[in-house]
Amino acid sequence: MEPPLAVNCPIDDILGSLWAYGQRYGLPERPAQRQGLVATLCQLRARAMSVTVSTHQLEPWTQQVLAQFESIAVGETVVDAAQDRLAQRAYQWQTALEQQVRHTLNAYVQRYAPDLTVEMIQDVVVAAIPLLDYGMITRAEVYGLVDQMAETFDVQTSLRSTHNPVYVELAATLATVLRQTPLEQAVKQTVTAYVSTVIPKITQIGEDLIANALSAMLKNQVTFGIDVNLSLIDRQLLIQQVSFKLNTMEQSPIPAKSAEQMAAELHQAVADLIGDRDQSQDLTNPSAGLMSEDGLSISSAWTSTRAQVSPEPASPEPGTPDIAITELPPAQP
Repeated sequence: MEPPLAVNCPIDDILGSLWAYGQRYGLPERPAQRQGLVATLCQLRARAMSVTVSTHQLEPWTQQVLAQFESIAVGETVVDAAQDRLAQRAYQWQTALEQQVRHTLNAYVQRYAPDLTVEMIQDVVVAAIPLLDYGMITRAEVYGLVDQMAETFDVQTSLRSTHNPVYVELAATLATVLRQTPLEQAVKQTVTAYVSTVIPKITQIGEDLIANALSAMLKNQVTFGIDVNLSLIDRQLLIQQVSFKLNTMEQSPIPAKSAEQMAAELHQAVADLIGDRDQSQDLTNPSAGLMSEDGLSISSAWTSTRAQVSPEPASPEPGTPDIAITELPPAQP
């Protein structure tokens, strides 16, 4: 079991930074957005302390921070320079991600989904985030962003927008991802069935396991009565999405009977793969990396650290955020 995060990270620092954020930019009023902000502050503070934060650790800590924050009187809060800088970094990080998701969403709506409704936004935003290569992000941050998009989304604005070619390309990739949703769901069910019966205590699912589940499904669609119309367009995109949704979003779909049957097929495929690897792997090579908990994957994009922000960011004004955190450009006006 993972240790409580509150033991490793001082809550007082997060409270001070949350207060500083409110003074500079105003605090979001909606619960999901406020939880997402606290999660970002926690992540950045933990990163500065070289502490890895999981969703399991983060969520109770976030609730503790918010509960204490609500009870603090105005005169009791003293913010130091480090806490203020953390607030600015959180603003930069959240604003950059929000802008890039919004530009991608607008380009997607304009070219592929002009009838998109607010009710459909969650699935689209969750699918878009892994495409932006932001490194580690928590479920609370994702749901905070989803809530913000749903609150501010306007289809007419999206249809009138013009876009940098990078976002047009991202929108095309997003459209491919969403076309694979039925197959993605079937793979998630298969992996969930396998994990629940074979390795129920696992906390991180490796991409090799997902790849094997996908291969087993495509090989046995007819045998197990799986819809033969489920087609694969881009293998790596599908694996990336399943990894993100099972690990970060912790989605656990109820397996269909065909998925439970497929899990047995996957069990044999995994055993064969591990056997082959044990015979061929150079265990003396330290550069090979660490095995994931399922015994398959060496590494995963979703176990990386958060994208680095500049050590001493300038204090941005609302509406003019520093978005040089990733390689993606802003949308054209």
